[in-house]
Amino acid sequence: MNNKFWQKAALSGLAFTLFTAGLGTVTSAQGGKQPSSAIKSPEEELKLSFDDIQGGDVEWAAKPIASLATRPIFYGYPDGGFHPRKPISRLETLAFILRLVDKKQQAESSEEMNTKLPFLDADDVSSWGVGYVSVGLKENLISPGESYFYPEQGASRLWATKVTVKALGLEQEALSKKGAKLPFIDTNELSDEDKGYLAVGVEKGLIYGFIESNGERTFRPHDIITKAQYAGILGNAGDLVQDPTLVKGRISAVAPGQSLQVTTDLGETFTYPFYKDAHVYKNGSKVSSYALNTGDQIKLRHHYGSAVFIEVTKNAGITPDFTVTGEFEGMLVNSNGQITTVSLKRALNGSAASTRYTVSPNVVIYGKESDLTVNKMIKLDGKDGVIVAIYLTPQK
Repeated sequence: MNNKFWQKAALSGLAFTLFTAGLGTVTSAQGGKQPSSAIKSPEEELKLSFDDIQGGDVEWAAKPIASLATRPIFYGYPDGGFHPRKPISRLETLAFILRLVDKKQQAESSEEMNTKLPFLDADDVSSWGVGYVSVGLKENLISPGESYFYPEQGASRLWATKVTVKALGLEQEALSKKGAKLPFIDTNELSDEDKGYLAVGVEKGLIYGFIESNGERTFRPHDIITKAQYAGILGNAGDLVQDPTLVKGRISAVAPGQSLQVTTDLGETFTYPFYKDAHVYKNGSKVSSYALNTGDQIKLRHHYGSAVFIEVTKNAGITPDFTVTGEFEGMLVNSNGQITTVSLKRALNGSAASTRYTVSPNVVIYGKESDLTVNKMIKLDGKDGVIVAIYLTPQK
Protein backbone atom coordinates (compact mmCIF):
# COMPACT_ATOMS: atom_id res chain seq x y z
CA MET A 1 0.00 0.00 0.00
CA ASN A 2 1.40 3.41 -0.98
CA ASN A 3 1.87 6.16 1.58
CA LYS A 4 -0.05 8.65 -0.53
CA PHE A 5 -3.31 6.88 0.33
CA TRP A 6 -4.74 8.16 3.62
CA GLN A 7 -6.88 5.54 5.30
CA LYS A 8 -9.79 6.10 7.67
CA ALA A 9 -9.94 3.23 10.17
CA ALA A 10 -8.38 0.90 7.63
CA LEU A 11 -7.23 -1.70 10.07
CA SER A 12 -9.44 -4.56 8.91
CA GLY A 13 -7.07 -7.16 7.53
CA LEU A 14 -3.96 -5.39 8.85
CA ALA A 15 -2.01 -7.65 11.15
CA PHE A 16 -0.37 -6.08 14.18
CA THR A 17 2.66 -8.32 13.85
CA LEU A 18 5.27 -5.91 12.55
CA PHE A 19 8.60 -6.86 11.05
CA THR A 20 11.86 -4.97 10.75
CA ALA A 21 14.44 -6.02 8.19
CA GLY A 22 18.14 -6.20 8.78
CA LEU A 23 18.23 -7.43 12.38
CA GLY A 24 20.84 -10.05 13.06
CA THR A 25 20.38 -13.16 15.14
CA VAL A 26 21.02 -12.65 18.84
CA THR A 27 24.06 -14.43 20.17
CA SER A 28 25.40 -14.57 23.67
CA ALA A 29 28.52 -12.61 24.44
CA GLN A 30 29.33 -15.45 26.80
CA GLY A 31 28.62 -18.08 24.19
CA GLY A 32 24.97 -18.37 25.22
CA LYS A 33 23.98 -22.01 25.61
CA GLN A 34 20.98 -23.68 24.06
CA PRO A 35 18.60 -25.07 26.69
CA SER A 36 17.81 -28.72 27.21
CA SER A 37 15.07 -30.30 25.14
CA ALA A 38 11.38 -30.02 25.95
CA ILE A 39 8.94 -32.82 26.54
CA LYS A 40 7.58 -33.25 23.04
CA SER A 41 9.72 -34.37 20.12
CA PRO A 42 11.12 -31.68 17.79
CA GLU A 43 9.08 -33.08 14.92
CA GLU A 44 5.78 -32.82 16.79
CA GLU A 45 3.75 -29.80 15.70
CA LEU A 46 2.58 -27.66 18.60
CA LYS A 47 -0.97 -26.35 18.58
CA LEU A 48 -0.93 -22.97 20.30
CA SER A 49 -4.25 -21.54 19.18
CA PHE A 50 -7.65 -22.68 17.99
CA ASP A 51 -10.15 -20.94 15.72
CA ASP A 52 -13.05 -21.46 18.12
CA ILE A 53 -11.46 -19.53 21.01
CA GLN A 54 -13.62 -16.55 20.13
CA GLY A 55 -16.16 -14.57 22.12
CA GLY A 56 -15.80 -12.63 25.33
CA ASP A 57 -16.73 -15.62 27.46
CA VAL A 58 -13.76 -17.71 26.27
CA GLU A 59 -11.17 -15.42 24.61
CA TRP A 60 -9.35 -15.07 27.93
CA ALA A 61 -8.55 -18.82 27.73
CA ALA A 62 -6.24 -18.33 24.73
CA LYS A 63 -3.39 -17.37 27.05
CA PRO A 64 -3.45 -20.41 29.40
CA ILE A 65 -3.99 -22.74 26.44
CA ALA A 66 -0.89 -21.35 24.70
CA SER A 67 1.09 -21.46 27.95
CA LEU A 68 0.39 -25.20 28.27
CA ALA A 69 1.21 -26.06 24.65
CA THR A 70 4.63 -27.53 25.48
CA ARG A 71 3.00 -30.04 27.82
CA PRO A 72 0.93 -32.96 26.43
CA ILE A 73 -2.26 -31.96 28.27
CA PHE A 74 -4.94 -30.83 25.83
CA TYR A 75 -5.70 -32.15 22.39
CA GLY A 76 -7.99 -30.62 19.82
CA TYR A 77 -10.81 -32.32 17.97
CA PRO A 78 -10.88 -33.67 14.39
CA ASP A 79 -12.64 -30.46 13.31
CA GLY A 80 -9.57 -28.50 14.47
CA GLY A 81 -11.38 -26.88 17.37
CA PHE A 82 -10.71 -26.77 21.09
CA HIS A 83 -14.41 -26.73 22.06
CA PRO A 84 -13.83 -24.29 24.95
CA ARG A 85 -17.46 -24.23 26.11
CA LYS A 86 -17.75 -28.01 26.25
CA PRO A 87 -18.51 -29.33 29.76
CA ILE A 88 -15.84 -31.86 30.71
CA SER A 89 -16.32 -35.12 32.54
CA ARG A 90 -14.77 -36.33 35.78
CA LEU A 91 -12.58 -38.71 33.77
CA GLU A 92 -11.35 -35.94 31.45
CA THR A 93 -10.63 -33.66 34.41
CA LEU A 94 -8.62 -36.39 36.10
CA ALA A 95 -6.64 -37.04 32.92
CA PHE A 96 -5.87 -33.35 32.36
CA ILE A 97 -4.48 -32.75 35.85
CA LEU A 98 -2.45 -35.98 35.84
CA ARG A 99 -0.86 -34.91 32.56
CA LEU A 100 0.05 -31.56 34.11
CA VAL A 101 1.86 -33.26 37.01
CA ASP A 102 3.77 -35.51 34.61
CA LYS A 103 1.85 -38.75 35.19
CA LYS A 104 0.85 -39.28 31.55
CA GLN A 105 3.48 -41.92 30.78
CA GLN A 106 2.60 -43.88 33.91
CA ALA A 107 -1.16 -43.62 33.31
CA GLU A 108 -0.80 -44.82 29.72
CA SER A 109 1.49 -47.74 30.58
CA SER A 110 0.16 -51.24 29.90
CA GLU A 111 0.37 -52.04 33.61
CA GLU A 112 -1.96 -49.21 34.63
CA MET A 113 -4.28 -49.61 31.65
CA ASN A 114 -4.88 -53.25 32.57
CA THR A 115 -5.67 -52.51 36.21
CA LYS A 116 -8.92 -53.88 37.63
CA LEU A 117 -10.70 -50.86 39.08
CA PRO A 118 -12.62 -51.17 42.39
CA PHE A 119 -15.70 -49.22 41.29
CA LEU A 120 -19.08 -50.77 40.50
CA ASP A 121 -19.19 -48.69 37.33
CA ALA A 122 -15.66 -49.65 36.25
CA ASP A 123 -17.04 -50.90 32.93
CA ASP A 124 -18.16 -47.34 32.17
CA VAL A 125 -14.55 -46.11 32.18
CA SER A 126 -13.32 -45.73 28.59
CA SER A 127 -10.36 -47.96 27.79
CA TRP A 128 -8.05 -44.94 27.35
CA GLY A 129 -8.95 -43.72 30.85
CA VAL A 130 -8.45 -46.87 32.92
CA GLY A 131 -4.81 -46.04 33.61
CA TYR A 132 -5.66 -42.48 34.63
CA VAL A 133 -8.24 -43.71 37.14
CA SER A 134 -5.72 -46.25 38.45
CA VAL A 135 -3.07 -43.57 38.96
CA GLY A 136 -5.68 -41.23 40.43
CA LEU A 137 -6.40 -43.86 43.07
CA LYS A 138 -2.71 -44.36 43.85
CA GLU A 139 -2.19 -40.60 44.17
CA ASN A 140 -5.25 -40.31 46.45
CA LEU A 141 -6.96 -37.91 44.08
CA ILE A 142 -10.06 -40.10 44.19
CA SER A 143 -11.19 -42.49 46.91
CA PRO A 144 -11.47 -46.28 46.53
CA GLY A 145 -14.02 -46.15 49.35
CA GLU A 146 -16.62 -44.72 46.99
CA SER A 147 -18.74 -47.35 45.26
CA TYR A 148 -18.99 -45.41 41.99
CA PHE A 149 -16.62 -43.13 40.07
CA TYR A 150 -19.16 -41.76 37.53
CA PRO A 151 -16.51 -41.27 34.81
CA GLU A 152 -18.82 -39.62 32.27
CA GLN A 153 -20.59 -37.40 34.76
CA GLY A 154 -19.75 -33.72 34.37
CA ALA A 155 -17.12 -32.52 36.83
CA SER A 156 -18.37 -29.77 39.11
CA ARG A 157 -16.17 -26.71 39.56
CA LEU A 158 -15.77 -27.69 43.21
CA TRP A 159 -14.75 -31.28 42.41
CA ALA A 160 -12.28 -30.15 39.74
CA THR A 161 -10.68 -27.67 42.14
CA LYS A 162 -10.34 -30.28 44.90
CA VAL A 163 -8.71 -32.81 42.54
CA THR A 164 -6.31 -30.12 41.33
CA VAL A 165 -5.31 -29.07 44.85
CA LYS A 166 -4.67 -32.71 45.76
CA ALA A 167 -2.60 -33.35 42.62
CA LEU A 168 -0.42 -30.35 43.45
CA GLY A 169 0.39 -31.88 46.83
CA LEU A 170 -1.57 -29.26 48.78
CA GLU A 171 -4.13 -31.52 50.48
CA GLN A 172 -2.72 -31.13 54.00
CA GLU A 173 -2.67 -27.37 53.58
CA ALA A 174 -6.32 -27.51 52.49
CA LEU A 175 -7.29 -29.63 55.49
CA SER A 176 -5.60 -27.14 57.79
CA LYS A 177 -7.86 -24.39 56.41
CA LYS A 178 -11.20 -26.08 57.09
CA GLY A 179 -13.98 -23.53 57.42
CA ALA A 180 -11.86 -20.72 55.98
CA LYS A 181 -13.65 -17.54 54.96
CA LEU A 182 -13.97 -17.27 51.19
CA PRO A 183 -14.47 -14.23 48.93
CA PHE A 184 -17.50 -15.81 47.23
CA ILE A 185 -21.12 -15.20 48.24
CA ASP A 186 -22.34 -18.64 47.08
CA THR A 187 -20.05 -20.93 49.10
CA ASN A 188 -21.47 -20.48 52.61
CA GLU A 189 -23.38 -23.78 52.48
CA LEU A 190 -20.32 -25.85 51.56
CA SER A 191 -18.72 -28.16 54.10
CA ASP A 192 -15.80 -26.83 56.13
CA GLU A 193 -13.51 -29.27 54.31
CA ASP A 194 -14.62 -28.05 50.89
CA LYS A 195 -14.02 -24.47 52.00
CA GLY A 196 -10.45 -25.41 52.90
CA TYR A 197 -9.77 -26.66 49.38
CA LEU A 198 -11.23 -23.54 47.82
CA ALA A 199 -9.23 -21.36 50.22
CA VAL A 200 -6.01 -22.96 48.96
CA GLY A 201 -7.23 -22.51 45.38
CA VAL A 202 -7.72 -18.80 46.00
CA GLU A 203 -4.42 -18.31 47.87
CA LYS A 204 -2.40 -20.11 45.19
CA GLY A 205 -4.07 -18.13 42.41
CA LEU A 206 -5.76 -21.18 40.89
CA ILE A 207 -9.32 -19.86 41.00
CA TYR A 208 -10.90 -16.41 40.83
CA GLY A 209 -14.60 -16.99 40.28
CA PHE A 210 -17.05 -14.67 38.56
CA ILE A 211 -18.06 -11.05 39.01
CA GLU A 212 -21.84 -10.97 38.65
CA SER A 213 -23.86 -8.07 37.21
CA ASN A 214 -24.57 -6.82 40.74
CA GLY A 215 -20.84 -6.66 41.47
CA GLU A 216 -20.85 -9.68 43.78
CA ARG A 217 -18.22 -12.38 43.41
CA THR A 218 -19.35 -15.99 43.01
CA PHE A 219 -17.67 -19.34 42.43
CA ARG A 220 -20.63 -21.41 41.20
CA PRO A 221 -19.27 -24.55 42.90
CA HIS A 222 -21.91 -26.92 41.57
CA ASP A 223 -21.78 -25.78 37.92
CA ILE A 224 -20.16 -28.24 35.53
CA ILE A 225 -16.72 -26.94 34.61
CA THR A 226 -16.02 -26.20 30.95
CA LYS A 227 -12.85 -27.02 29.08
CA ALA A 228 -11.91 -23.32 28.91
CA GLN A 229 -12.46 -22.86 32.63
CA TYR A 230 -10.29 -25.84 33.51
CA ALA A 231 -7.61 -24.67 31.08
CA GLY A 232 -7.54 -21.47 33.12
CA ILE A 233 -7.05 -23.38 36.37
CA LEU A 234 -4.30 -25.55 34.87
CA GLY A 235 -2.62 -22.50 33.36
CA ASN A 236 -2.53 -20.94 36.83
CA ALA A 237 -1.21 -24.21 38.27
CA GLY A 238 1.55 -24.44 35.66
CA ASP A 239 4.04 -22.45 37.72
CA LEU A 240 3.50 -24.70 40.75
CA VAL A 241 4.76 -27.90 39.11
CA GLN A 242 8.12 -29.00 37.78
CA ASP A 243 8.32 -28.07 34.12
CA PRO A 244 11.52 -28.57 32.09
CA THR A 245 10.14 -26.23 29.42
CA LEU A 246 9.74 -23.28 31.81
CA VAL A 247 12.38 -20.56 32.12
CA LYS A 248 12.19 -17.42 34.24
CA GLY A 249 14.61 -14.56 33.84
CA ARG A 250 15.41 -11.22 32.22
CA ILE A 251 15.76 -10.38 28.53
CA SER A 252 19.36 -9.41 27.90
CA ALA A 253 18.97 -8.94 24.13
CA VAL A 254 16.20 -9.31 21.56
CA ALA A 255 15.91 -9.38 17.77
CA PRO A 256 12.14 -9.19 17.19
CA GLY A 257 10.79 -11.96 15.01
CA GLN A 258 14.10 -13.82 15.20
CA SER A 259 15.41 -14.62 18.67
CA LEU A 260 15.89 -13.41 22.20
CA GLN A 261 18.56 -13.90 24.83
CA VAL A 262 17.53 -14.58 28.42
CA THR A 263 19.59 -14.45 31.58
CA THR A 264 17.84 -16.79 33.99
CA ASP A 265 17.24 -16.28 37.69
CA LEU A 266 20.15 -18.70 38.22
CA GLY A 267 22.51 -16.48 36.22
CA GLU A 268 22.72 -18.68 33.11
CA THR A 269 22.33 -17.18 29.64
CA PHE A 270 20.39 -18.87 26.84
CA THR A 271 19.46 -17.88 23.31
CA TYR A 272 16.02 -18.85 22.02
CA PRO A 273 14.81 -18.48 18.44
CA PHE A 274 11.11 -17.62 18.28
CA TYR A 275 8.84 -20.54 17.43
CA LYS A 276 6.93 -19.85 14.21
CA ASP A 277 3.65 -19.21 16.08
CA ALA A 278 5.11 -17.92 19.33
CA HIS A 279 2.63 -16.19 21.65
CA VAL A 280 3.85 -13.08 23.45
CA TYR A 281 1.85 -11.43 26.26
CA LYS A 282 2.53 -8.08 27.83
CA ASN A 283 0.34 -5.96 30.11
CA GLY A 284 -2.38 -8.58 29.75
CA SER A 285 -2.56 -8.36 25.95
CA LYS A 286 -1.22 -10.55 23.17
CA VAL A 287 1.42 -8.53 21.31
CA SER A 288 4.15 -9.06 18.74
CA SER A 289 7.75 -9.79 19.67
CA TYR A 290 8.47 -6.11 18.94
CA ALA A 291 6.84 -5.34 22.29
CA LEU A 292 9.70 -7.06 24.14
CA ASN A 293 12.40 -4.85 25.61
CA THR A 294 15.82 -5.54 27.03
CA GLY A 295 15.42 -5.74 30.78
CA ASP A 296 11.89 -7.12 30.74
CA GLN A 297 11.35 -9.84 33.34
CA ILE A 298 9.71 -12.79 31.59
CA LYS A 299 8.32 -16.26 31.96
CA LEU A 300 9.13 -18.36 28.90
CA ARG A 301 8.20 -21.86 27.77
CA HIS A 302 10.22 -23.45 25.00
CA HIS A 303 9.95 -26.39 22.64
CA TYR A 304 13.38 -27.89 22.00
CA GLY A 305 15.02 -24.50 22.46
CA SER A 306 12.47 -22.43 20.49
CA ALA A 307 10.48 -19.87 22.48
CA VAL A 308 6.81 -20.84 22.25
CA PHE A 309 5.18 -18.75 24.99
CA ILE A 310 6.57 -15.54 26.49
CA GLU A 311 4.86 -13.50 29.18
CA VAL A 312 6.33 -10.29 30.53
CA THR A 313 5.91 -10.39 34.30
CA LYS A 314 7.60 -7.03 34.93
CA ASN A 315 8.25 -4.33 32.37
CA ALA A 316 11.69 -2.84 31.98
CA GLY A 317 9.71 0.13 30.81
CA ILE A 318 10.39 2.95 28.39
CA THR A 319 9.65 6.31 29.97
CA PRO A 320 7.76 8.30 27.34
CA ASP A 321 8.63 11.92 26.63
CA PHE A 322 4.97 12.68 26.01
CA THR A 323 1.53 11.09 26.11
CA VAL A 324 -1.52 12.18 24.12
CA THR A 325 -5.13 11.00 24.11
CA GLY A 326 -7.71 11.67 21.44
CA GLU A 327 -10.17 10.32 18.89
CA PHE A 328 -8.64 8.15 16.17
CA GLU A 329 -9.11 9.68 12.71
CA GLY A 330 -6.91 7.62 10.42
CA MET A 331 -3.44 6.36 9.62
CA LEU A 332 -0.83 5.86 6.93
CA VAL A 333 0.80 2.49 6.31
CA ASN A 334 3.80 1.68 4.14
CA SER A 335 4.20 -1.04 1.52
CA ASN A 336 5.09 -3.55 4.25
CA GLY A 337 1.84 -2.92 6.11
CA GLN A 338 3.58 -1.01 8.90
CA ILE A 339 1.84 1.98 10.44
CA THR A 340 3.91 5.10 9.76
CA THR A 341 1.54 7.91 10.79
CA VAL A 342 -1.51 8.19 13.04
CA SER A 343 -3.96 11.10 13.14
CA LEU A 344 -5.85 12.09 16.30
CA LYS A 345 -8.60 14.65 16.87
CA ARG A 346 -7.91 16.49 20.12
CA ALA A 347 -9.43 19.41 21.97
CA LEU A 348 -7.00 22.33 21.81
CA ASN A 349 -7.84 25.81 23.12
CA GLY A 350 -11.53 25.01 23.23
CA SER A 351 -11.85 23.63 19.69
CA ALA A 352 -11.19 20.31 17.97
CA ALA A 353 -7.95 20.01 16.02
CA SER A 354 -6.37 17.18 14.03
CA THR A 355 -2.76 16.24 14.70
CA ARG A 356 -0.61 13.72 12.85
CA TYR A 357 2.10 11.74 14.65
CA THR A 358 5.02 9.81 13.19
CA VAL A 359 5.04 6.19 14.36
CA SER A 360 8.17 4.19 15.24
CA PRO A 361 8.80 1.03 13.15
CA ASN A 362 8.99 -0.79 16.49
CA VAL A 363 5.70 0.57 17.83
CA VAL A 364 3.98 -1.61 20.43
CA ILE A 365 0.21 -1.90 20.01
CA TYR A 366 -1.93 -2.89 22.99
CA GLY A 367 -5.41 -4.15 22.21
CA LYS A 368 -7.35 -5.85 19.44
CA GLU A 369 -7.22 -4.93 15.76
CA SER A 370 -11.01 -4.70 15.65
CA ASP A 371 -11.01 -2.03 18.38
CA LEU A 372 -9.36 0.64 16.21
CA THR A 373 -12.25 2.49 14.57
CA VAL A 374 -12.94 6.10 13.64
CA ASN A 375 -13.72 8.24 16.71
CA LYS A 376 -12.32 5.57 19.04
CA MET A 377 -10.54 7.13 22.02
CA ILE A 378 -6.92 5.93 22.06
CA LYS A 379 -3.73 6.85 23.87
CA LEU A 380 -0.29 7.37 22.31
CA ASP A 381 3.08 7.32 24.09
CA GLY A 382 5.95 9.13 22.39
CA LYS A 383 9.72 8.96 22.77
CA ASP A 384 12.30 11.06 20.91
CA GLY A 385 9.59 12.59 18.74
CA VAL A 386 7.94 9.38 17.52
CA ILE A 387 5.08 7.21 18.80
CA VAL A 388 6.38 4.09 20.54
CA ALA A 389 3.11 2.71 21.98
CA ILE A 390 -0.54 2.78 20.92
CA TYR A 391 -3.19 1.82 23.48
CA LEU A 392 -6.52 0.76 22.00
CA THR A 393 -8.10 0.05 25.39
CA PRO A 394 -8.74 2.52 28.19
CA GLN A 395 -5.67 3.04 30.37
CA LYS A 396 -6.03 3.86 34.07
